[in-house]
Amino acid sequence: MEETAIIDRLMHFGLSRQDAIVYMCLLKSGELSGYEVAKQTGISRSNVYSTLSGLVDHGAAHLIEGSTSKYVAVPLEDFCDNHIRKLQTDKEYLKTHGPKQTRNVEAYVTVDGYRHVMDKI
Repeated sequence: MEETAIIDRLMHFGLSRQDAIVYMCLLKSGELSGYEVAKQTGISRSNVYSTLSGLVDHGAAHLIEGSTSKYVAVPLEDFCDNHIRKLQTDKEYLKTHGPKQTRNVEAYVTVDGYRHVMDKI
């Protein structure tokens, strides 16, 4: 159950479920080849290699080149901090350059759902 909660939270940082599973495998095991990740996760090698490439592009893993290419996870705190910093930068850009919302004074808005109510509070 704990692992599912971790995967769900990693998905909030832009990872797919498969990305999160592979990232967690790298966090737990250190540097691994794509073959080793596939073996440990049960995900096909072709999917693992494309996922690892995506993790590198997303800033969640580093490629260690050698006779056999291996991958290592970016530390969890660094990955999260980098993602939050990028979101903050994007937020500032959008605040400055994004379209301004026109407010309709006579509108009545219903906020539904626990998460949305908590966000509004």
